[in-house]
Amino acid sequence: MDAVTYALVGQIISMMRDIKHWFSCADMPTAREDLAAAPLSGDRVLAIGGRVSTSRSNIVERYDHNTNTWTSRASMPTARSNLAAAPLSGDRVLAMGGTTIGSDYLTTVERYDHNTNTWTSRASMPTARFSLAAAPLSGDRVLVMGGAQSGGTPTNTVARYDDASNTWTSRAGMLTARSNFAAAPLSGDRVLVMGGSGVSQQNSTERYDHNTNTWTSRAGMIVSLSSFAAAPLSGDRVLAIGGSGIPTYSQRYDDTTNTWTVRPGMLNTRPNFAAAPLSDDRVLVMGGLTSSVERYDDIDPNILQLLRTIQSWAATRP
Repeated sequence: MDAVTYALVGQIISMMRDIKHWFSCADMPTAREDLAAAPLSGDRVLAIGGRVSTSRSNIVERYDHNTNTWTSRASMPTARSNLAAAPLSGDRVLAMGGTTIGSDYLTTVERYDHNTNTWTSRASMPTARFSLAAAPLSGDRVLVMGGAQSGGTPTNTVARYDDASNTWTSRAGMLTARSNFAAAPLSGDRVLVMGGSGVSQQNSTERYDHNTNTWTSRAGMIVSLSSFAAAPLSGDRVLAIGGSGIPTYSQRYDDTTNTWTVRPGMLNTRPNFAAAPLSDDRVLVMGGLTSSVERYDDIDPNILQLLRTIQSWAATRP
């Protein structure tokens, strides 16, 4: 029986040597950069707004991972780029802030309902900002962080939106003012914030705890990034992808160990793009001066090491 185990594991190891992490998906109908994205149920993702050449866009398109197809959806009322988006319950998505042509920085908030394919205006943000980040909290609340204000100056201000009451509440400011950065939710109503421009150390990382309304410094990224994207993985891990300077680079954060690990790079160079999580530790990446789309699968190389250990054990058995 152990000889059979040895042979079987050997076959699996041989197959895993050539395992891939990035896969091409169907192109978006509209090439754009500085867009936002948010997950929907059923392994679907909503791509919102952005910039097409010099024009701000209100285009909304939905990707269905099950069929690898894109579908046009109702346009956002306000054309804008450099906005943030976050999912709410019931297949709804909140779109916040951004910029229109020139220096028109927005407090605009609009909510999309996928069930009715409609948009609704919501209470404006307390502070106009673009190149901001947002992350969902429990109870249909959303944390909005940082971004650039008038003149492009980065801010550390943080506000929380409550969809039930349609109100905004100020929260503790980030330790560092930043724009063109990324954020991702962790368990227990915590949020990881990383990188960005306007930061003295562009690899800096900090974590927000909504329960205590406090920020804590965390281990810095391996490579400093701005104008990049991030998405949550299982086990309180976060994938940080691309960015200016190293446009295909990927690194993964593990909050349990407070460590970063290099991951395989993207297939395509794409600054100013968007990303959203799919099921089973997969991430969809889209846009950024291109209509191309790709998917990341987080298959850990430690699995390969485990299989080699099992094979070694089997070889010693009678």
